[in-house]
Amino acid sequence: MAAAGRLPVALLILLWLGAACASSPTPTPAVSRELSTGAATPPSSSAPPAAISTGSSALPPARQGSVAKSARVRFVPLQIELPSGRSAVVEPERTVNGVLQIPADIQHVGWWDGSAEAGDPFGATVIAGHVDSRAQGLGFFAELLILQVDDLITLRSDAADLTYRVISASLVNKDALTSDTQALDQHGPHRLVLITCSGQWHPEVRSYDSNLILVADPVAG
Repeated sequence: MAAAGRLPVALLILLWLGAACASSPTPTPAVSRELSTGAATPPSSSAPPAAISTGSSALPPARQGSVAKSARVRFVPLQIELPSGRSAVVEPERTVNGVLQIPADIQHVGWWDGSAEAGDPFGATVIAGHVDSRAQGLGFFAELLILQVDDLITLRSDAADLTYRVISASLVNKDALTSDTQALDQHGPHRLVLITCSGQWHPEVRSYDSNLILVADPVAG
């Protein structure tokens, strides 16, 4: 039996549920619940069933996950722009017996297809071009002879571009420039390596004795 002056526990729960659901604008049909009240007197059979509003029974739509876009852009360079604003076509080239081939058109330059793509996380993007030609005059890469540290160079594809800042320039004996030299090394942080002829001209072999190598680091976007 319930204590004197107190309503049965079950009836209090029913009244509370009824009051709580009264504010629902669209109550669902009443649902009868059997409540266990322990030793208290069970509720009168004449008591109305509790009206419980459960709201919509439909679960919220599941959130669809998606793969995040990479912040890194990598591409085969198709064009290069030097600090003067002049640009040139970049053609893919390969090495033959350790010697990097260069386009015959001295206004074009060659990207070594064994080197890194622009924007790769590691390795050097290696681009070489002629400094001049007896038949064609000054080559596109003649401008490398006057570039300075902190000058900016931009590589482009049809859909992306990446800018590099010059950090060093050095002369290397032409006989030493092969695919296993440091300039063409594909280990270490990503960088841009530009190569052209320089040094002393030897008319008997119609060639310069050195290569000018410029190294440039990618500019953080």
